[in-house]
Amino acid sequence: MNYLINTEDLVQQLNVVQIFEVGAKTAQLIQAEHAVALYENAHIPTAQYVDLNQDFCNLRTNLEYQCPNEAEMLQSLQKFQVDWSKPIIIYDRENHIWAARLLWVLKAFGHQNVQVLHGGFQAWQKQDLTVSHHVEALTTSFTAPHLNFDPSCFADIQDIREVVEQDSSIQLLNVLRPEVFRGDELRYQRAGHIPKSINIPFAEFLDETGRFKASIFNFSARFGLDLNREIIIYCGSGITASGAALALRQAQVTSIKIYDGSMSEWSADPDLPLQMMM
Repeated sequence: MNYLINTEDLVQQLNVVQIFEVGAKTAQLIQAEHAVALYENAHIPTAQYVDLNQDFCNLRTNLEYQCPNEAEMLQSLQKFQVDWSKPIIIYDRENHIWAARLLWVLKAFGHQNVQVLHGGFQAWQKQDLTVSHHVEALTTSFTAPHLNFDPSCFADIQDIREVVEQDSSIQLLNVLRPEVFRGDELRYQRAGHIPKSINIPFAEFLDETGRFKASIFNFSARFGLDLNREIIIYCGSGITASGAALALRQAQVTSIKIYDGSMSEWSADPDLPLQMMM
């Protein structure tokens, strides 16, 4: 399946798809206000605005942007009156990671036709395509779908402990910036990275225009990542990892999990090991 759609194809499908704009960094109040203001000022016609700190997320944890349970998922689907049988197109205004996160959650719960707009809202603007300045009222009725959650989309902290403590063929992929990975920069409660991790900064998945590279095979091998073995991706709280997961899925890599808790969860436990690089 192609997980990306270009603007030309989206224009042809506007009347038959559901569109979502996902705000960036919405766990921070100022950023959340800025994100919704951008949406209200101009967005792709018919697009609904999603705040991943409130919607399609776990509201029972102090960790940010975590995967929802089935009840929370259904609540969000009803809020946006999602027709589970219709294609879904998602975009953001940054580097695809926010849109990719919603895609990953929808796919985990069984949606069969969901894509990310390649290039995001910037690609739409560059084509000088029509934008909307108002929020359209929802008029369709909602029918709750039968959800079929796929647990193989996510890893938990126990899965990571087993990789670290045992002789495992599973690869841990850290997609944070090199200085955070090395431990030079303290971004979470403790510095460093989970032992046995490979570091491929998410920026490596993008070309100079900010779009996903056409091929990831050359640089993945350069970093020592075997695309034929199982990969668990982590970052700070599962968002950037979703962008990398999308790139890998687009390259037909099949065995991928996201460690949702990522460094936010792992670094909070002083008994769990972290490594620094000199």
